[in-house]
Amino acid sequence: MMQAPPEEQLAHSGPDAALLMTVQRANQVQVIRTLLHDLRNPVHSMRITVELFRRVAEAPPPDLPGLLSRAARYVEPAETALIALSRCTEQLAVYLGPPAPPAPRPVPVNSWLEEIAALLREPTLGLDVGVSSGLGRETGVLADRPRLSHAFLRWCLDSSEGDLSLSASQNALGVHLSAIRTVRPDPDGRLTSAELALLLTRAGGRVESASETDVAAIFPAANFQT
Repeated sequence: MMQAPPEEQLAHSGPDAALLMTVQRANQVQVIRTLLHDLRNPVHSMRITVELFRRVAEAPPPDLPGLLSRAARYVEPAETALIALSRCTEQLAVYLGPPAPPAPRPVPVNSWLEEIAALLREPTLGLDVGVSSGLGRETGVLADRPRLSHAFLRWCLDSSEGDLSLSASQNALGVHLSAIRTVRPDPDGRLTSAELALLLTRAGGRVESASETDVAAIFPAANFQT
């Protein structure tokens, strides 16, 4: 069972605030390790672009046409790098921000599934992660993203090896999000079924299953505007 921290100031965030803080602390090593790795490439790309444009600004007239031609080729990679940087900073805010009362917002399902999978696909974890979704890019769920993300990520990280399957489907009741694993976790220190259910319920979902081998919850569908 996860041990809650003693912070008294968490009371205003609701009955799951201490649990959310504990789960966040348990997840943060993996989150920081993965996102710092993901930040290196766009930062390096931006560094190259800034250096090139510095040379353009300082170039004597004979060198300027060639440098401008090179600079033009770097505009699109620089824009891609900025998008990647923005995505990483947004994820850091989601996963490392202090606990707050639930604030349901539309969350794009497919990109959220890939986000969780990316955080789990580090070779040292020994997890084989698969993602399955028949939903369109515009399909989202109305959920508190920090609670939803931390709950699924912690449940998955409780397994140190084996196969993990993340999936999403939709019917008249809403969007079903689920995860299945083939290896049962060590019972010591893992997120319990009751704790998992509390986080998912507070995230805005209706829990269908919360066990050692599978977790599933249904959330209201929300159209996600890109």
